[in-house]
Amino acid sequence: MQATYTFDENIVSDLHKDAYGFRPSQSFWEYWTESDDDRKQRIWDDLLDALDREMEYQRQREAEAVEDFDEMLDRLYRAGAKDFTMAIKWAHEAHDTNGDDECLEYTLGLPFGHIRKAREATK
Repeated sequence: MQATYTFDENIVSDLHKDAYGFRPSQSFWEYWTESDDDRKQRIWDDLLDALDREMEYQRQREAEAVEDFDEMLDRLYRAGAKDFTMAIKWAHEAHDTNGDDECLEYTLGLPFGHIRKAREATK
């Protein structure tokens, strides 16, 4: 029975970057090039496992960031923010994000679009 391989030589560099945050090193490429298809598949599977761990870590970080964001809003309301718009304005000022919601999301580690969704929920 012939083995089925799922690795893709064209995107292994992208997978490595997604899993580890940087492109593969020269030594990785030497190892990859010298590997037979079975070993390449094991490398590929290890990269997929690393990507799964990274994605789970990012989900956890985003969930924590959402909790922190909600707590920040509560503090801003207690400090006198009359509504969501004022609270976000103050958050932008505190984080020097010039009113750019996407920049504030990035700075706070929030998922993309979270502030827009929160704003819509307050209307």
